[in-house]
Amino acid sequence: MYIVGIMKGKGKTKQELEAAREIAFMLYMSSVTSKEIADRVGVSEQSVSKWVNDGLWKEKRAAKTITRQELINKTLNQINDLLSDKDAMTQDSGVADKLSKLVAIIEKLDKKNSPVQVMDVFIDFVQWLQKQSITDKLVTVDLIKQINRYQDSYITTLMSGK
Repeated sequence: MYIVGIMKGKGKTKQELEAAREIAFMLYMSSVTSKEIADRVGVSEQSVSKWVNDGLWKEKRAAKTITRQELINKTLNQINDLLSDKDAMTQDSGVADKLSKLVAIIEKLDKKNSPVQVMDVFIDFVQWLQKQSITDKLVTVDLIKQINRYQDSYITTLMSGK
């Protein structure tokens, strides 16, 4: 099954490739396999793989699916496991250093807006915009796509540390 307006094969215009990439990103964020994405948007699996790597799609999908609280809970569980390991506590195995690093992670999660939090806000905002588009004629599909591109660029910048 191919997306309307996207033709399989070579010779796609830059506009067609950009449209295919946008659709591929949405499918990827919905956990569709790379092979199925390639089939549906009419590009090779190598193209999808390049888009995934170049656009940091794996990281973005993880940021979308893992909440800040889940990260904090997992870190707290690691701390608990370290403190419960009596053998590690009695030996000088770097437990203090590990605990210190885990505590630092929690402090960072509590103080700073992470890409995970930003992604949550962006997702909520786009969903709100989609609802607004029903009654507000100024909120068009093209406007939402443009906002998505800027949000994507911002998240990519945050994740790359620039």
